[in-house]
Amino acid sequence: MKKYWILILLALSLFAAPVSRADDIATIQSYLAEKTDDATVLHGVYMACLNLTRTGTEEAVPILKQLLDDERFTIVARTALINIPGGLERVTPVQPKLTPEAVLLASILQEDGEQGLFVFISAMKDEKTPLKILQKAVLELKSDKTGAVVLANMGNLPIEKQAALVANLGARKDFLIVPRLVELAQGNQPAIQLAAIEALGEIGDPRAVEVILFALGSPDAELSATAMASLKQFQGDEFEKKIVALLDATLPQQLHLAAIEIIGERHIVTAMDQVKKVMLTSAQEEILAVAYKAFAQAATPTKDDIRFLLTQLQTKVFELDKIREALTILCRKSPEPDAVTDLLVAELKNANTETAGFYLDLLFQLGGEKAAAAMASVAMGTNDALTDKATQLLGRWTTPDAAPYLIAIAEKHPNERYRVRTFSGYLRIIRQMGLPVEQKVLMAEKALAVAPREVDKQNATEILEYFKTMMKGVPIFDGNTFDGWEFRNEENAKWFRIEDGAIVGGTLEEQIPRNEFVTTKKEYGDFTLRIECKAIGSGCNGGVQFRSFRPPADGNMAHEMIGYQADMTDDAAYWGALYDESRRNRFLAEPDRALIHSIFRPNDWNEYEIVCKGDNIKLYLNGMLTVDYTETDANIPARGFIGLQIHGGPPSETWYRNIRIEE
Repeated sequence: MKKYWILILLALSLFAAPVSRADDIATIQSYLAEKTDDATVLHGVYMACLNLTRTGTEEAVPILKQLLDDERFTIVARTALINIPGGLERVTPVQPKLTPEAVLLASILQEDGEQGLFVFISAMKDEKTPLKILQKAVLELKSDKTGAVVLANMGNLPIEKQAALVANLGARKDFLIVPRLVELAQGNQPAIQLAAIEALGEIGDPRAVEVILFALGSPDAELSATAMASLKQFQGDEFEKKIVALLDATLPQQLHLAAIEIIGERHIVTAMDQVKKVMLTSAQEEILAVAYKAFAQAATPTKDDIRFLLTQLQTKVFELDKIREALTILCRKSPEPDAVTDLLVAELKNANTETAGFYLDLLFQLGGEKAAAAMASVAMGTNDALTDKATQLLGRWTTPDAAPYLIAIAEKHPNERYRVRTFSGYLRIIRQMGLPVEQKVLMAEKALAVAPREVDKQNATEILEYFKTMMKGVPIFDGNTFDGWEFRNEENAKWFRIEDGAIVGGTLEEQIPRNEFVTTKKEYGDFTLRIECKAIGSGCNGGVQFRSFRPPADGNMAHEMIGYQADMTDDAAYWGALYDESRRNRFLAEPDRALIHSIFRPNDWNEYEIVCKGDNIKLYLNGMLTVDYTETDANIPARGFIGLQIHGGPPSETWYRNIRIEE
């Protein structure tokens, strides 16, 4: 029956169109006959133009053309004419009103080669020419002689104008003018000196390095800062060799500082032996501080590098903080954490309490099972200060490696304070770490058996019951294959893989060109879906589709899914919200952001529970109700497929695992 109503309405619209068109033309004619500022009349004319955008024919063209000069209706009248067959050809193009400055710039840029430069030189010599016109011309003139012409003809301009034009020359990357810019950088006009050094940095010609280094050593703070910023723009092996060579030269301290800083920022690994030499021989605290930082930034952190800095820790007491900072960075990025752990464990035996405490901090940075075991050994020792620190660090461990050591300390330590602390750390790992739900249930059962206090038993019981609930239902992903799931085509399939028992959408290696989904083969109506998710990468976006379907395979939206989505991002922005994907394209319900910030686990697994029953949808995030939505549109399907999304955008990944459903 519905399609017959559509046909009837279409027929009525065809009969109504001529009447409506005639009325709209009459409305405009009435306004043209006696123009007015009456708001009601103006609104009527505007709506008439909009209507003619859909219904207008040739007879409306001359009437609409008369409105083009009325700035209140120019746009809407042109839009209507464009949509009338043949109407656009009858419209005289609107000529933009150019300012005198725009006319001058156009006259400079429209000329090719020598003629354009001639017009530009004339404009330079005219003191009335605005600086912004000259600057824009410098950037846009096509002649490769532009830079030379500017430098040769700017002499009569005020110093400020000269400096502004010189600074603009850098963007042209003109190597031919480098010798002249070097001369200006050595001149006696501070503003032009600064501009020349800035331009030389943008051009990046190694011939300019010496003059910029000289400026870097200037007592003028602004000149020195500009030179440093300029140096940091240079690229290439030749430049890096010149910077490294400075470490062996007898130069002012400021130049040595700059060279070491650039070595660190550029990660120039070949300079590490010279940086070590500076750390061993220099007595200047400022240089040592920069050297330790550069070493940490640039060095490939081997066991020997860390041993070297540990030696420095014992001999350069006045630089203790800087050395510790460098060691922390090196341990954080060490590719051989177990070997470094062995080194620190050996050092721990003879260290005093303060130094041993710092070594524990380094073990925490290294992470891993071996470091956790070493930390637990200290925690069970007799030095209370170190036990206190070790149990704190174990409680903050960033991987599940610490779990067996935490529960062992919670069960066996003679001091209840440390039993309680490590027990809490163990529960944190159960709640927050990315572990299969079955494993979490076993861990929670173990926690319940050794809980040191009644309140701890209550907490363990709550966690146990929660993850037992997560285990309810039937798994719809086996953790190893895409059995039960399907892709639209091969292009769609290439954006998904299985890794560590999870379905992973996207990649951190390249842009995601468009939205992609993997979907279940089966449709679901009323259900409770439980799934663990995480989003990785700045700007990451994804979500869990449900009661959804694919658009036609031969359409321009074949890659999409249409339906409800439990949203997710790399931050707390959209988590817990219900979005209508590719249908109404808006959030249907959003939770309180303060609640989401309090329960969302950044860079970690978060648990979604999606409950659909009839026209009601509930979303739970990490056990908390975030959305309770009732659908009011009877045309929205209450059944469909489940899909997992990676959103088009920057390099990113969405991870999904432990997917179970109760129907």
